[in-house]
Amino acid sequence: MKKRLLVALMVFSFLVLCLIARVGWLQLVRGEELQKKAFEQQNSDREIPPRRGSILDRNGKELAMSATVDRIVVNPTEIDKSDEEEISQKLAEFLDVDKDFVLKKVSNDKSRYEVIKKRVEKNVGDRIRQWKSEENIHGVYIDEDSKRYYPNGNIAAHVIGFTGEDNQGLDGIEKTMEKYLKGMPGKILSEVDARGRQMPNYQNKRIDPQDGLNVVLTIDETIQYFATEALQKAIDDNKVANGGVVIVLDPRNGEILALVSKPDYNLNSPRACPPGADPATWTGTSQKDIDLLYKTVWRNKAVSDTYEPGSTFKAITSAIAFEEGVVTPETRTSDKTIEVQGWKINCWKPNFHGEESFREAVYNSCNPAFVRAALNVGVNKFYKYLRAFGLYDRTGIELPGEAKGNFHAKPQEIDLATASFGQTFTITPMELITAYGALANGGSLIKPRLVKEIVDSEGNVVVKTQPEVVRNV
Repeated sequence: MKKRLLVALMVFSFLVLCLIARVGWLQLVRGEELQKKAFEQQNSDREIPPRRGSILDRNGKELAMSATVDRIVVNPTEIDKSDEEEISQKLAEFLDVDKDFVLKKVSNDKSRYEVIKKRVEKNVGDRIRQWKSEENIHGVYIDEDSKRYYPNGNIAAHVIGFTGEDNQGLDGIEKTMEKYLKGMPGKILSEVDARGRQMPNYQNKRIDPQDGLNVVLTIDETIQYFATEALQKAIDDNKVANGGVVIVLDPRNGEILALVSKPDYNLNSPRACPPGADPATWTGTSQKDIDLLYKTVWRNKAVSDTYEPGSTFKAITSAIAFEEGVVTPETRTSDKTIEVQGWKINCWKPNFHGEESFREAVYNSCNPAFVRAALNVGVNKFYKYLRAFGLYDRTGIELPGEAKGNFHAKPQEIDLATASFGQTFTITPMELITAYGALANGGSLIKPRLVKEIVDSEGNVVVKTQPEVVRNV
């Protein structure tokens, strides 16, 4: 008998030790994990999106803003099975969405948070509030949301950019300044029972979102407007098929006062069917459609496309020749045909202009005069200047998708000759105007910029940009 009691006592003691060890293991090893799971089972939270910061022109005019709207969400665990069909039908009618789409979310009883529709206009949200109140509907919530709005439509479209489904920046300043504009989401915290239903008489806790900061641009809305009008008129008058670019830059500090790229698009409907596409098959969401948008209206020609600058480059060649002392404005030159490595280069005028000063050659845009000046500078020095002007590098402006100049890897005299009048190499319009800025300000290559400062909702300056001299040419 005593032996049996001893064995029973030993077994009982062993089980107690195992239980203590198990409890200790749960406390020490998995304690934090289990505590977190318990908290999640007892609490439910709904996100409050922050108000995205505004984008302003240099004078404080709003170019992009966020309006307060509603977000319709459901907690399926609070909705009775018998009510799922009716609630889904009503929400589908209010929100103009597919009923089966709503029902799939409403009946997902493994979830406590399902978004039915974002960015719902206030008048629609008010109708849902009234329906909830009259019918005593549970499990349907109308939370705060924000909707991006661009008051000027297509003005400065390629500068400002646009946002996506979750209000994140997808292009332009909206994308590159995302970390300042986006803000920090808040929460509505609720205590729930084992089935995920909100506890009665529990007062929800609210953690307010932190709104985004405002970005003040160097753009002047008035100059931007007139630049847009002028470019469109030039395109129409000259029947230009592929659009064009206008950039207005202050050479003293690198501030961009206007930037227009055509064709453009309405920022409030960036996925609308572009000219030339078939409206009957257009969705704006397929990869094929997105690719077409990127190739056409979304493409920022000012920074993403490279071109042969042609005669606009002769000002750069002139500056190099003056700096090296190989010509002066009064140096006598000729526009007669010049041969370089077996290639003949002529003036555009069939009968030639004859002997002329370099000043007159600039006025007449005579290619041979610029070839002679560049050859006197020499290949190595000339291309060294092009690097100094920043034409081999991206400018670093606050826009996505910037390209850079493309030159011969080992240029010879014929490459130098054609480069002197802006051919056989390509650069972006932004690279060209940045180099022109150095000509205008006495030789300082200043990084172009679109952002003037970052301010909070009270107007306090958080970040202020300063002119950045890359180098002296």
